[in-house]
This record gives sequence, structure tokens and C-alpha cells, in this order.
Amino acid sequence: MQVLEMRAGPRALAHIREHGLKPQHVRAVSAASGGPKWLILSGFDQYFFGQWLAAAEQPITLTGSSIGAWRMAMQAVAEPEAARQRFLHSYIYEQRYPKRPTPAIISAECERLLDLALGEDGPGQAVANPQRPLRIIANRMAPGRRLSGPGLYGRLLAAALANRRERARLGRWVHRSLFESEAAAHTLATPQDLPTERFRLMTDNLRPALLASGAIPGVMEVVHDIPGGSQGTYLDGGLTDYHPALPEDMADGIRLFPHFYPFAVPGWFDKRKPQRRNQLDGLDNTLIIAPSNELVASLPHGKIPDRKDFYRFSDAERIAYWEKVVEASERMGEAFVELSESNQITDSVRQI
Repeated sequence: MQVLEMRAGPRALAHIREHGLKPQHVRAVSAASGGPKWLILSGFDQYFFGQWLAAAEQPITLTGSSIGAWRMAMQAVAEPEAARQRFLHSYIYEQRYPKRPTPAIISAECERLLDLALGEDGPGQAVANPQRPLRIIANRMAPGRRLSGPGLYGRLLAAALANRRERARLGRWVHRSLFESEAAAHTLATPQDLPTERFRLMTDNLRPALLASGAIPGVMEVVHDIPGGSQGTYLDGGLTDYHPALPEDMADGIRLFPHFYPFAVPGWFDKRKPQRRNQLDGLDNTLIIAPSNELVASLPHGKIPDRKDFYRFSDAERIAYWEKVVEASERMGEAFVELSESNQITDSVRQI
């Protein structure tokens, strides 16, 4: 069974056909929003980061929104595989919620998961890692004041309606907020597609930036006044960058994007707009690596995990299902390493 589907932008495709794909070719890695969808990449990360990319000597910038930012932060600590394993185990086996959990309950559990994964010294290690510069994408609501309840949801509705007409109009209501380590900031000129503000990622703001990046309105509590950032209400980075591919300077290399799907959606409000798929400037030199339709169809329930699994299934049913997804993800990682090392990857990649 074919387990991977790989799509590349024109520049990335030309690079792979001429040079193959080696760890030394990679200049950046992106990671998408998606909650439990990350489980289809959990085992892949073990092979991709822990085995294949470990041979790279050059700095590789890690950028993510929401759960993708969490995945990337774990790859920036001193012992990334240990952090990944702690997070994976706790995410599958220890998450427990009442039938109708409040945002406060879910946020508290997410804080626990994050603290467990990063460990006491993880934030300092992640912001100071010169080999894996880290960029976290969150969003700040305009204007810059604390918002909650009807005031927040009214502005989100206005943002959704504005985005429906034109993505650029989203910027009237939402500002992209990039929290970047010093090394990461040098790889990216400020994006011009939406209002973008940039802040220094530091030990004392990494944790709130990560929580903000994953703060889905109505599901989790929003985050106010992140240290080192502007005052205001911060929330889910996926609103502007659901599947992030910012136009970074790749020099003579490419970006790899292990992903849930073989396409990229600009923002969360664009999910039901197929005409906006792959309309991101940074995809030109990006390789997307995703599970094949055949692999997804073979999973229990014929789908990758999502947030509704907590309500669809009992904990025992959910855990058994998610374990099978992790096993499938490991097969993805094995297949990627084999294709790359055998140079068969050049025959497996198609253009986006």
C-alpha cells in the first residue's frame, strides 16, 4: 500500500528532480493547525526529525501554528524525542474531559500537557537553540484591548464575513502575531498579505505564546497581554495561518511541510473555500508530505483524528483508535526515509 502523497511547488520540484532530497537541502519546516490531526504525524516525526533530519548540520527554521507550534517547540528543546514521547503518551492516555467541558477546563488540561512535554528547562532551551530557530504564529484581535464574551465573538463574526469577501479584509479584525527566536527572525521579511507584528520569543513568553497559538475561541480560553508583545487578546494562530507557508528565504534549499493533507489552506475561515487552496506565497519552494488517501481509508473509521473524537467515542474506544493512527504514522516515517535514501523520491513527488 502506498502510504505517502507528496506535492511540491515548482521550485521545490525542480530542486528534487535535480538533486534528490537530502537533509542538507532543508532550510525550514512548517507545521499546521489541527488539534488531534497531529497524531497522523506523531510517528512520522520520530523518523523525520529523530532519524533523517538529525544528520543536517545547517540551521533549520521551525514554524507552526496551534498544535503545529507545539510540535515545533518540542523539536527545539535539548531532547526532542523525549519531549515528543511525553506529549504523545499524555495526549492519548491522560486526557479526560467531562461531557461538556468548559474552556477553562480544556485550557487547564492543555497547560498541563504543555508543561509536561517541555519540562522545566524546555522554554529556555527552545528559544536559544541556534540549530532549530523557532517561530510561533498566534493572532491578536484588533483593536488592542482585552476582549471576551459577545465582544470577542462579534468581532470574530465580522472577521469571518470580511474574509468571505476577500482574505485581505481579514486584516481589519485580526493581526498575525509572530513570536520568533532571534535566529528565526532573520530568515523572514515581514509578510505583506495581512497586518503582521513581530515579537522576540523569550523564555517567559514561549508558554503563553504557545497557549495563545492553540486557543480556539469557544473551546479554550484566549490569552491576554503576552509578555514582550502588544497588549490585547491573543488567540488561535490558525485564523490567519491554518496551514502556514510564509515566504521565507530558502537560499538554495527548500521547506518541508509534513501535513495532514496534500494541499494547504491559507486561514481557518478558508476551510470551505476550495478555490483558495494552495494560494500561499511560500508554497513555491515547499514540499508537502501527507498520508495517502489509501492509508487514511485503512484507518479505523476511515479518517484521521479530530476534536470531535472526544465526544464520538468512549475513552477506551478513542484510545484504541488513536493507537492505530500512531502505528500508521510510523509507517509513513519509515516510507519517507526509505524513499529519500534510495532516491526514489524523485519519482514519487508531483507538483502542487
